[in-house]
Amino acid sequence: MKKDYFTKISKEQYASKFAIKNQKNKKLHKEAFLKAWETRNFEIDKFWQRSTFFWGFIALIFTGYVTVVTGKYNQTVKEMYLDFYLILLGIIFSVAWILVILGSKRWQENWEKHIDCLENEITGPLYKTIYYKGKNYYSVSGINLKLAWVVLITWIFLLMQYFYTNFTTFKNIFLYICNNFHVIFFLILPLVLTVICIFYFLLKKGQTDGGELNKEFKKGGSDVFFTKKQKDKETE
Repeated sequence: MKKDYFTKISKEQYASKFAIKNQKNKKLHKEAFLKAWETRNFEIDKFWQRSTFFWGFIALIFTGYVTVVTGKYNQTVKEMYLDFYLILLGIIFSVAWILVILGSKRWQENWEKHIDCLENEITGPLYKTIYYKGKNYYSVSGINLKLAWVVLITWIFLLMQYFYTNFTTFKNIFLYICNNFHVIFFLILPLVLTVICIFYFLLKKGQTDGGELNKEFKKGGSDVFFTKKQKDKETE
């Protein structure tokens, strides 16, 4: 989704588009509210359907991996690197699962925000009013996302174990890290962090307005003036 496709609107413009507090067109307001609820529930249903899809495929890949590693004819399939390919496939599906969870959550939050804005004149602040008993509550989608990260990390560890087991070079690297931990920690790590600090936080993130002005300048050509866009401050 590109920002260029959309024009930012104010709260007043939003209220006008959906006839909020407009008694003459109250039907539009109500229909928008009901559609927001309907689409929000649809996104939740799809969220779990997609999660089930990825759970099934990842479980199937992991089963295939275990079969390859422990099977009777495992030497033949290992020579074809099938265990390695299954690990890579597991990593790909795990990353895709995480991205799908984030995408689904983003659209769910989109419709929940619409409900927040539309409900007051129809049901009152029902969705925004929460009963709290002083206990800890947990996010279902949040736990699902963390499980996806656990699965991804597990695949990464299996990949590291594969390299350690099958290649002497990587085993030597591992032993070198263990034997020279102080060198890694006090010399190499600070060097890597310095490079990241310079190229990411200073050169990339340090650009004015995230580099947006530079991008607009290239579109407009030379000798172009720009005025900074004002951001609307939302009041809670």
